[in-house]
Parts: sequence; C-alpha cells; structure tokens
Amino acid sequence: MSAERSRYPVPAVPKCPDCSTEMTPGFMPDDLNMFGSNQSAWVEGQPVESLTRGVKLSGKLSFPITAFRCGQCGLLRLYAFRPSHRNG
Repeated sequence: MSAERSRYPVPAVPKCPDCSTEMTPGFMPDDLNMFGSNQSAWVEGQPVESLTRGVKLSGKLSFPITAFRCGQCGLLRLYAFRPSHRNG
C-alpha cells in the first residue's frame, strides 16, 4: 500500500529543533495487548463519557498521531497531520 493511499501516511521527516539532526518517525500504540494494537489518535472536542465504550466518538474526526524521536537527545514530537476518518 502506498503512502498516498495509506490510512496512516508518513509525513516528511523533521529535524530536531534542539540538535538539528534528522528525527526518526514512529508511532505510539494504543491499548497494546497480546492480540494487537491501534495507532493512537487525536480526536476533536472534549471527551464525553460513554456508559459502554469509555468515551463517545460518534461524529468526531480522528487524526492518527505520528511521533518523531531524536536519536541524539531523545526529544519526542507528536503530529496529527490529517484525519483518517470520521467516527460513526
């Protein structure tokens, strides 16, 4: 699957603002367990508790979070570039 069509596109790699070295792209898994995981996402609006699912997501945009790490100083930067979907 190409980066253009991927649900999780890989953006241009930034340079570390502290060291000026190229940062390494990665991601932060959400609900990591022995069955797998999902990529963490930024969701618009304030969280509203749901009785059955933790928080309500219906109708809200989800933006996958891409993390970049500096191999020299360890700085992490998080970006939410574009939405992957609108929650139903």
